[in-house]
Amino acid sequence: MTTVLCDLDGVVYLGEQEIPGSGDALRRLHAANIRLLFITNNATRTRSEAARKIERVAAFSPGDDAVITSAMAAASVIGPTRAPTLLVGAAGAVPELERYGCPLVTTASAAGAVIVGLSTEISYQNLTEATRALSNGARFVATNRDPTYPLPDGPAPGAGALVALLETASGRNAESAGKPDKPIRTLIKQSIGDGPVYVVGDRVSTDLAMGIAEGWHTVLVQTGVDRDGTADIVSPSLATFADQLLADRI
Repeated sequence: MTTVLCDLDGVVYLGEQEIPGSGDALRRLHAANIRLLFITNNATRTRSEAARKIERVAAFSPGDDAVITSAMAAASVIGPTRAPTLLVGAAGAVPELERYGCPLVTTASAAGAVIVGLSTEISYQNLTEATRALSNGARFVATNRDPTYPLPDGPAPGAGALVALLETASGRNAESAGKPDKPIRTLIKQSIGDGPVYVVGDRVSTDLAMGIAEGWHTVLVQTGVDRDGTADIVSPSLATFADQLLADRI
């Protein structure tokens, strides 16, 4: 069975705007019995919230189990240790950490781990507590290192910008859990079977690098961050790629 691993921001939508043709492309791929999994480095949402956004913006309804996020990947790193965890952003990790039994804490003295992800509402106090926790030896996990986040009006600072801030402040280097790194690839491989796999994304350093690491087909769509780069296929949009795949031209 063919699998398409589809990024969200910059591929299916930008902010609350559907990228033209993306919803129709998803519906056509699904109707053709192609397995669709949505792989996002955006850690602000739970997998359920991400699935509902796809439904709301692109009029396609995936099940929650069709979504894998960098927040889930970060939680999979910390979860088995059950370490008390201080979050900087990464709200999507909350239910995953709770499922593992990791207490959520807000002070440096209580933290055994720090997870850093995207948020538009970071406070200086939160950053201070995280810096102190890291200085005390707490485990340091980044949901991802994306430097920017694509929006309709242009790029905004991404999770990687916050990670870099805390790396500078603490003198520590973070482990990265999201694309293109191993923790999220492990979660993906638990959800796919045999058959060709296409990684569709807009960022060479994360989406395509993940595909290259696993030997999957890489597809760069030109609706988000990168317009050029090394990929098996460069396509103007998800809709155009769907046309190609369904016509069996690639």
